[in-house]
Amino acid sequence: MSRKSYESMNSVVKPRLRKPNIPIRGLVGKPVMPYGCITLNVRCNGRQYSIECQILDNEVPNLLSANDSIRMKLVQRVNMNTNGNIINMYNDVFSGVGKIPGKYALHIDKNQNPVALNARPIPAALREATKEKLDELVRLDIEDTCKVNQHHGAPHFM
Repeated sequence: MSRKSYESMNSVVKPRLRKPNIPIRGLVGKPVMPYGCITLNVRCNGRQYSIECQILDNEVPNLLSANDSIRMKLVQRVNMNTNGNIINMYNDVFSGVGKIPGKYALHIDKNQNPVALNARPIPAALREATKEKLDELVRLDIEDTCKVNQHHGAPHFM
């Protein structure tokens, strides 16, 4: 929870701020020590819950933890034992090359400048395997051939 959200709480129901003892570790970046922590009593689906909230000094969205979400039955964890057979279970999804039939157009904002990137050389040890894979993609009509030094309207690198 952001400090701004905490401070905007009604003073009658605002929980007492406690000193934090562990930093919060996000997906990226370094650990951040919270501004404080509180215990909130909430009612959900007719039941009372106590949840621990970390108060952060910066502007962040207010999030409910995965454990609290599961405990409050807001989300349900589904454990499906596939015995390593998921490809056979969903064969219709994993078959074919994923090519969408028909013609499509990409509309590009004319105000954006194109970015030119240099192609990276393929290591000598991978050249033959790369050539075989590109030939397969052309044979499956996933890729088109392009002559060396031929300008292409939408180059992409593999």
